[in-house]
Amino acid sequence: LALTEADVIISNGGGYDPFIDALLGDHPTAHVLVAVELSGLLPEGTDHEDDHDHAEEDHAEDDQADHDHGDDHADHDHDHGDEGHDHGDEDDHSDHDHDGHNHIEGFNEHVWYDLGTAQRLAAALAEVLAEIDADNAETYSANAQEFHEAVDALLHRAHELEDEFGHLHVVLTEPAPQYLIELVGAHNITPEAFTSAVEAGFDIPPAALLEVLRLVESGEADLVAWNEQTSGPQLERVADAARGAGVPVISVTETLPPGLDYLGWMDSNLDAIASALRP
Repeated sequence: LALTEADVIISNGGGYDPFIDALLGDHPTAHVLVAVELSGLLPEGTDHEDDHDHAEEDHAEDDQADHDHGDDHADHDHDHGDEGHDHGDEDDHSDHDHDGHNHIEGFNEHVWYDLGTAQRLAAALAEVLAEIDADNAETYSANAQEFHEAVDALLHRAHELEDEFGHLHVVLTEPAPQYLIELVGAHNITPEAFTSAVEAGFDIPPAALLEVLRLVESGEADLVAWNEQTSGPQLERVADAARGAGVPVISVTETLPPGLDYLGWMDSNLDAIASALRP
């Protein structure tokens, strides 16, 4: 495996890619950067996996990536009492394959959709590469700074969309894009039972599915974000109901689309949001 020959290993963490830890047992000397632990988004008191050395994660405080997640997310903490309720049984399995994930309960591990996390990871990576290859340290630092500034431009654009559209209610067929959705001032109103079932690969409980259909058909949802890579009859029913009710539906992906880099991917997501909401 290429992993066993790597000097630097980047994993997502948060239960998204637990197989990495098993493989690291055969390669204990690599520099390991874990995006979730760099993000600053883990709930306080959450235990980190300590099977290998994460010393490099201290680079998260680097000035290049000084991005306050609390400011970006806390302003959108609205009270929607329907969220988090148990809407039914989740025992039946569907076509969605999430068996490889070992999620932290209540935590959205899709941190690559958080732009500040991308900045922190780039800064940490530049420092590690500079340690390994000191002759090119200035190049790594300059590249990280260039990336940081490009992400700043995306953050600025996200906040412009927030100013333009104000407070939005969004239904997510899968939680992958939630962090980016929050950056544009939107609030996720998807019932927790719906999200949990999709994440676990279970059939969506009938009560949770009916609640989501009510949200889109009544117009309470201003936007539906549809993950085209996580399909199935129940999720397609939600997207179809939204289109039938005139609620804009945007297509998002969990992984990098062909032909795009990270910056282009996130920019295209912001394009999709803007295009869907503008007359």
